[in-house]
Amino acid sequence: MVASALMSDSFNNVENANRNLSVGVMAMIATK
Repeated sequence: MVASALMSDSFNNVENANRNLSVGVMAMIATK
């Protein structure tokens, strides 16, 4: 139970990092 909670937490962190990365890339493209 604790392990699955940790796994789901790190999965959410990866999802957030991917979202922030694509937003940053789109912002860089938009400002060029």
